Order: sequence, then C-alpha cells, then structure tokens
Amino acid sequence: MAGYLQGPQMNRLSVALGVIAFVAVLLRLVARSKSKASFAIDDYWISVSLVPFFGMIASSTLCRCLYIQTSSILD
Repeated sequence: MAGYLQGPQMNRLSVALGVIAFVAVLLRLVARSKSKASFAIDDYWISVSLVPFFGMIASSTLCRCLYIQTSSILD
C-alpha cells in the first residue's frame, strides 16, 4: 500500500522517536536538578515509563525485522 511506512522506514522512525523521548526526559531531569527543584512523583513516573516504551520499540523493531526476513525467504 502506497503511503504507509514499511520495514526499515518504520524502524528508523521508531528509534528516532525513542531518542527524542529519552532526550526530552533527560533534559527535564537536568533542568530539575539545576534549578534545585525537588523531584516530584511525575518525574519518577516519566522516568519509569521509558522502560516499557523502549521495550515496545525493541519488540516492534524485532518483529518487523523478522517479518521482512521471513517474507523475503517465502517469496
């Protein structure tokens, strides 16, 4: 289907969004520490939420890579 991201394009997009999310959280935590503001519960939750987010990126990238490899073998 034309217009949909497939395979390597989707993998690159997933990784790019993961990097952007990590940098955003890192900058937030650095800003909190530099401004001497105490860490609140939302800072902890946003940090913890990166773990399943990166797991989702890893699993979807792996599934797409495996799908591309098996579909090229079957063709």
